[in-house]
Amino acid sequence: MVIPFIIVSVAGYMIGSISFSIILCRWIFKQDIRDLGSGNAGATNVYRNFGWKPALVVFLLDFSKGFLPVFFLGLITQPWNIQEQWTVQSWEILRLALFVSLAVGHGFPLWFGFKGGKAVATSAGAVSALIPLAAPICLVVFISLLYFTRKPFVASISTAWSLPPAYLLLHRQEGFSLIYLVVFIILAIGITWLHRKNIAKNKP
Repeated sequence: MVIPFIIVSVAGYMIGSISFSIILCRWIFKQDIRDLGSGNAGATNVYRNFGWKPALVVFLLDFSKGFLPVFFLGLITQPWNIQEQWTVQSWEILRLALFVSLAVGHGFPLWFGFKGGKAVATSAGAVSALIPLAAPICLVVFISLLYFTRKPFVASISTAWSLPPAYLLLHRQEGFSLIYLVVFIILAIGITWLHRKNIAKNKP
């Protein structure tokens, strides 16, 4: 299990380190998005500085960066016969390792001086592949909080914290995995920490 775990984690981190907001803004606008606005390399900051069209492109690319690797992991690892030889728990750990490494890569990209985004869109993509039924719940939370507060960081943090109870709700009777729950709680803590400057600026 160790070798596939290392390979998948390293590959996930490198894929996550592809910061589309930085690449797009440098290519089209000749600017580093991290020098503008909030300094965050994400779709929200792109929207504030360049409008909704490039922001939508960045969001979809970041979302896909999380969704596609997790969704196709079974196909990618087929030569190793992992799903046939491993226990269900081992396979879950491998998928979660990919999920976490993608999010960490987005937040601390190797290719861009370890200064990236908040990993919200990438995590949303990965969660949509891991637990498809949780995605609509999280989406409703995000849209609702964004509408009522007009603050993307509040919506993002709240959505991250809605994932653990959403998982419990969906898997309270069958398919529950403590590993999933723990990782989702750690993810919520991580996203909250990445938004610490936003939280501090909004203190009374």
